[in-house]
Amino acid sequence: MTERFKGEWRRGVYRDVIRRRDMLIKRFLIPAKARRVKPVWRREHRAFERLGSPQTFGVRERLVPGGGGTRLVVFRRAFVAGEVQDQLDPAALARCLAKMHALGVVGLDPHPGNFLLCADTGELCMIDLGRAACARPGSWRLLVHVGHELYRVRREGWNKRADRHAAEERYRAFIEAYRAERPEGLWLVRLSAAGYRTMRRLRVAG
Repeated sequence: MTERFKGEWRRGVYRDVIRRRDMLIKRFLIPAKARRVKPVWRREHRAFERLGSPQTFGVRERLVPGGGGTRLVVFRRAFVAGEVQDQLDPAALARCLAKMHALGVVGLDPHPGNFLLCADTGELCMIDLGRAACARPGSWRLLVHVGHELYRVRREGWNKRADRHAAEERYRAFIEAYRAERPEGLWLVRLSAAGYRTMRRLRVAG
């Protein structure tokens, strides 16, 4: 059984996502003329390996015969059955991200379409880690990435149909739940967010 979820050209690269039995396969067709292609498959493989679930089966890359230098990259992992959430629950989102952050993985793309309510565990899980960053738990680098993710949750973590007041209420509930999940508490939230804001100012100034 083969089921196709996505197939599109984006930034000069053709990307498709298919399911074959219990495996999810992401394929990237990269023409020789494509420039500055981010290796999202490596980020995703590394992030899922660190999380330990779902199981990954590696990345394969080869030249397409007669393709004039076109490359085909294939990333495979176990398929996760579940239900896409139209609107994320703040407490469930906090548990999901806090667990990932404790293992040194920050997804950096926390919009509702990247999460599933897992059929096996009943927990929210992030299923697209193409932008993920990995760092040593407790390191300054990880804290900056956490600050970036918390910032993005505020902007992108809720369905765009929610009004601004409802979105802010959800974000406050998320922050309270996140603080409760992380033993570092309030200082972690404040320090990571401050670190990210500092990095943004430095980039703008540079």
